[in-house]
Amino acid sequence: MCKKLVGKGQLTRPHIIFNRTAQRAMDLQATLPANKSNVAGSIPAAVTGADIIFTCLGDDAAMMETVDTICVTGRANIDYRDQPCGRATLLKVIGNSFILNMVETLSEGHTIAEKSGLGNDNLHQVIEAMFLGPPTAYSGRMIGGDYYRRAEPLFGS
Repeated sequence: MCKKLVGKGQLTRPHIIFNRTAQRAMDLQATLPANKSNVAGSIPAAVTGADIIFTCLGDDAAMMETVDTICVTGRANIDYRDQPCGRATLLKVIGNSFILNMVETLSEGHTIAEKSGLGNDNLHQVIEAMFLGPPTAYSGRMIGGDYYRRAEPLFGS
């Protein structure tokens, strides 16, 4: 995942890598483009200021230490450890369907705005005023041409 994010993502700052075995983090960093990543020396250093945190942990103790640290520094933690296996994955699928539906609805709205003469900029102003966060960002990408100007998909294989 790190290789895809660093290699294809349009990061505005270096990607932060942390591993309890520091050499593993440094070895991974050595495979990435220069100046595109930093190795953090601790969990707090890795998560402080991060927009998104991806974890892959090998045992319960590591998971608990990481979750406890992230809860202190992060906005939210959705804890599924007391629920049946697969619930977190199900939530991810449902969340992805929300995003896909939002993108489809925005696309249809921009098409109607363009074809009706209202104009995409006028619609985007309403989206900015009514819907903070992802809808505004996706709308901006659509009218800015981000999607059709890419040589390849952002997270494509």
